[in-house]
Parts: sequence; C-alpha cells; structure tokens
Amino acid sequence: MRGSYLALAVGAIAGIAALLAWWSWSETPRSSRLRPGVDLSPDSACDLRAAPCVSVVPSGGTIAFGIQPRAIPLIEPLALSVVLAGIDATTVGVDIVGIGMNMGANHKRLKSFGEGRYSGVTSLPVCIRRAMEWEARVTVSNGVKSRTIARYRFITTH
Repeated sequence: MRGSYLALAVGAIAGIAALLAWWSWSETPRSSRLRPGVDLSPDSACDLRAAPCVSVVPSGGTIAFGIQPRAIPLIEPLALSVVLAGIDATTVGVDIVGIGMNMGANHKRLKSFGEGRYSGVTSLPVCIRRAMEWEARVTVSNGVKSRTIARYRFITTH
C-alpha cells in the first residue's frame, strides 16, 4: 500500500512539472520560440506616426512595417501592415511588447494578401504611465530555413 502512495505522489509531481513546463512555454513570445536567424536593431530615425518604416535585411530584401491610424491610440483597433520585398515568407507575425514594463502578450499572426503584403488588426492596452514606449517585433519566417526579426519602436501617450 505504501508503494502505491509513493507511485501516486511521483505521478502527481510529474504531472505538475509537465503542466508548469507547458505554461512556461505557452507564455513565451512566439517569436522567441522559433529557430535562430537575423535580428535587426530598431532604427532610431524611424517614426511610425509619419510613415511606415523600412528595414534592410543584410542578405537582401526589405521589410516595411506600418500602423494605422498614425496617432497609434490605445484600446482602439490598430491596422498592422507588413510589405516584404525580396524575401520569401511562410508566416509573418507581430509581437508588441512594452519597454520597461510588462504589458502582457500581444501577438498577431498576419494574413497574407499576396505579393509580399500582410496585414492584421490588434489593439494596445492602457498604461498607468502617461507616455509608454513600445517595440513591435515583426517576425518573418520561411519554414525551417530562416527567421528574421525587424524591430520598430514607438511611444504612445494618453
């Protein structure tokens, strides 16, 4: 009888460990779960409020990222757009993260509209800070062959 209690305890511990491992993996941003690739630094001259920003990929091609409306309001729908030139992709996604403050997971897999055009809709939560800095991480994946992350920074105010 004592052996069955021990087996039950070991099974329960293994189950809890598996649940914690799954939870940890599911909370990890999707862009960091993909295989290594090119990670482009944010361009300080980029202003998403003025126009889409373009990143040049060292191996060739460009990634253009834009947000509409240009005012980038909080808790309202935001249209995300990505245009790829000279880059093949199987999936394109955008993770938006708060800089200096965890604002929760905000991942959007974009829909392809052909000819390197992708788009989707998301929104940003209200922050207790009057001004909040964000980073949009555009992840372009080509199956198991390659992954490129282009980063774009912007600030919201309320």
